[in-house]
Amino acid sequence: MESRSQRIIETLTYSTLFTNSENIWSLLFATGYLTLAGKYYPNGSTQLKLSNYEIRNLFASSVDEWFTDVISKDSRTDLFDSLWNSNADSLSEIVSQYLFDTISYYDYREDYYHAFLAGLLSGAGYVVKLNREMGTGGADIMLLDKKNRRAAVFEIKRTESSDSMRNIAEEALLQIREKEYGKDLEGYRTILFYGAAFCRKNALFCN
Repeated sequence: MESRSQRIIETLTYSTLFTNSENIWSLLFATGYLTLAGKYYPNGSTQLKLSNYEIRNLFASSVDEWFTDVISKDSRTDLFDSLWNSNADSLSEIVSQYLFDTISYYDYREDYYHAFLAGLLSGAGYVVKLNREMGTGGADIMLLDKKNRRAAVFEIKRTESSDSMRNIAEEALLQIREKEYGKDLEGYRTILFYGAAFCRKNALFCN
């Protein structure tokens, strides 16, 4: 079970609980939702983990419901207009804003961004296929609009430097072309290809 290094405040009180968003970790530790993953350092950085898999599933469910609720309040019209109109710059701005608005705490791993983008594209009447999960070795995400016979293919990369985002996104796009991702999408009139680079709460798409 994964752990997280966090400073635990032993003197946390109700009046100070909401003064800093970081205090939530001390509250979760004090109430038993988080437990030690190593040696305890009073008022210092301590490795914490979810106490058991039931709690882990509860947290995953709560985050999923919260994320879905936030996204469902937005029609995402601008997002899909930019996507289907092949406007990569606008798509980058919109997805970056969603990243900034929705999730506050996460480790910036590549698989997080796969799940984030898949969630953002889901529930809008399109088919979302995650080829990595299916083990097909294809592109990370395929978005299928069967009604209008159009599709979008995404390859996702992460980088720790915002200065390299453009190059990383172009590398992802080159990978799509070299490996011919989406070539099995027979019958679709329009197929769009996007290379995506993520760096913390920023996204950059190229096509």
